[in-house]
Amino acid sequence: MSKVAINFKTDKELKDAFYSVVKEMHTTPTSLFNMFMSHTVQNRSVNISLPKEKTKMTEAEFYEMIDKSLESGLVPMPIEELKALHQV
Repeated sequence: MSKVAINFKTDKELKDAFYSVVKEMHTTPTSLFNMFMSHTVQNRSVNISLPKEKTKMTEAEFYEMIDKSLESGLVPMPIEELKALHQV
C-alpha cells in the first residue's frame, strides 16, 4: 500500500488544541486521522462523540466502550491492516 500526504488548512489554535488532546490519547495525529478515515470508509458514516471535559478513562471504561462498539456492529480492523496504517 503506497502512502500519500493529505494537506489542509485549519486555525492554529484548533491545531494546537487538537495536538494536545491527541498526545493525551497516547497516539499521533496521523494515526488518529487514519483510524477516522478507515472507520468512515468501512461504515460509510461518521460517528463523533467526545466528552466536554478532559477525562481519564479507566481500563474498565475502555473495555466497556469496546464492548458497546462491537455490540453496535463495529467490525474490528485486522491487526495487519492496523500495522500497515502505522508504518512510515
